Amino acid sequence: MKNSQLIKAIQTLSKEEFKELGKFVSSPFFNNRDEVIRFYETLKKNYPHFKSPGFTKDYLFKQVYPAKKYSDVLMRKLVSLMLKLVLEFLLMLNHRRNTLESEVRLLEILRQRKLLDIFDKKQKKVVDLINNSKHEFDLYELLYKATASMNGVMQLKDEKEMLRVYQKEHDEFVAYFLSFVLLQYIRLSEWSKMYKIQFELRLFNEVTDFLSKNQYNDYPLIPLYYNMMMLMNTGEEKYFTKLFEERLKYLDKITVVHNYNVALVLIQHCYKMIQSGKSEYRLHQFELTRSIVENDLIPEGYIEHYFFTNTIRYVAYLKEFKWCEDFISKFGNNLDPEIKDEILNYSYSMLEFHKGNNERSLKYLSAINIEKANMKYDIKNIQLMNLYELGHGEQLLSHIDAYKHFISRDEQLTVSFKEKVRKFLSCVINMNGLRLDNNSSEARYFKKEVTDYDYFYLKEWVLEKLDEIK
Repeated sequence: MKNSQLIKAIQTLSKEEFKELGKFVSSPFFNNRDEVIRFYETLKKNYPHFKSPGFTKDYLFKQVYPAKKYSDVLMRKLVSLMLKLVLEFLLMLNHRRNTLESEVRLLEILRQRKLLDIFDKKQKKVVDLINNSKHEFDLYELLYKATASMNGVMQLKDEKEMLRVYQKEHDEFVAYFLSFVLLQYIRLSEWSKMYKIQFELRLFNEVTDFLSKNQYNDYPLIPLYYNMMMLMNTGEEKYFTKLFEERLKYLDKITVVHNYNVALVLIQHCYKMIQSGKSEYRLHQFELTRSIVENDLIPEGYIEHYFFTNTIRYVAYLKEFKWCEDFISKFGNNLDPEIKDEILNYSYSMLEFHKGNNERSLKYLSAINIEKANMKYDIKNIQLMNLYELGHGEQLLSHIDAYKHFISRDEQLTVSFKEKVRKFLSCVINMNGLRLDNNSSEARYFKKEVTDYDYFYLKEWVLEKLDEIK
C-alpha cells in the first residue's frame, strides 16, 4: 500500500493542498460516497510519510468498514475511487493556477452558448492576461485559441469584419507551430546523437529556410529556439553571438524555463569551444552559470542532475571550490531523492579530484552502486583519472580493459560515441606507458598527434597530462 499509485500521488501534494483535497472529497458535487470520506480521514492520520508499520490494507479497511470482513475487491474499489478523486483534484488545481488557460476555455464556452454580452467582458480580461504574460509555448497556443473564439463571435456579428482579421488567427497558429516544432527538432536531434535511433525531422528544411528569411520578433521563443537549434546543429559562432544577444534582449519577456534552456545551450557551446582549445570560453561558461543561479533561473521542482554535475565539473576545474560548495549546499536537496545520493557522491568526487585529493575522490565513488547508476560513463571516467593520477598502473589497465568490454556490450550507444570513448581509453594507455618510461620526447610527439584528433571526451585532460610528462 505504501508504494501504491494512490500514495505516490498523494505524496506530491503539499500540506495545504492535502487539506484542500479533504474539502474536495467532502463536497457532494464531487463525491457522494461516505466511505471515501472516511478513507481520506484515515489517510490523513498517516500523511505525509505513510511509514507506520501498521499502515496496511487490513488496517485501512477496518477503519473504513468497521463492521465488515476484509474484502480485497472492495478495498481495490475504494482505492480506485480515491485515486480518481485525487486526479480530478490535480486537474482542478491546474485550472485554478492557470488563470489564462481557464479564461480561454470559458471564452469558447461562452461563444458556443452565444452569451455574447458576457463574452465581450471576458474577452477584455483575456486580452489583458495575454499582454501581461511571459512568453511560453502554451501562451502561443492559447493566443491562437482565444483569437479563434473571438473570430467565431465576430462572424455572428459581422462576417466581413471577421474575414478582415482572419489572417491574424492563421498567423498565430503558424507561430505556435513554429515555436513548438523547433523544440521538437532540438530534442530529436540531440537524442539521435547519443543513441542508435534516426528520427524523421519532417519539414525541417522548409522551416529553417522560412525562418532564415522571416523575423518573428513579436514571438521571442521563435528566434531564440531557431538560433539554439542552428547553434547546436552547426556550431557556427554567428548563432552563438546572435543567441547571446537575444537572451539579454528577451530576458524579462520569457519564462524561467526558457531562460534556463537558452543559457544551457550557450554553456554547452562554451564547453565545445574549450575542448577545441579556446580556453577563453571557460569564463563565459562560468558567467552564464553564475547568472542562472543569481537570477533564480533554475526551474521549480527537482534540479536537473546533468546541469548539477556539469556545473560542478567545470567550475571545480577553475578552482572555484567555495562557489561549488555553496552551490551543492544550496541545491543539493533539490535533487530527485531516487538519485540524490549518487549525484552528490559523484559531485563531491569531482570536487576532491580537482583539489588533488584523489583517494578521497575514489572514496566518494565507492559509495555509488555503478550497476544501478544513471551516470555510468561519467563515474568510470573519473575513476580512471584518479587511478592515473595516483600512479596505480595495474589497476588502471584493468579498469580500462573492463571499460572496453562495458561499452562493447551497450547496444544503445551510437558508433561515434563508442569511438570517442575508445579514443580516450587508447590515449590513456599510451600516456601511461610514456609516463612509466619517462619519455618526454615521445610525449611531445604524441601530444601533437592528440591535438589533431577530432574532439573526444576529456581530451583537454589528456593534453594536460602529456604536458606533465614533457
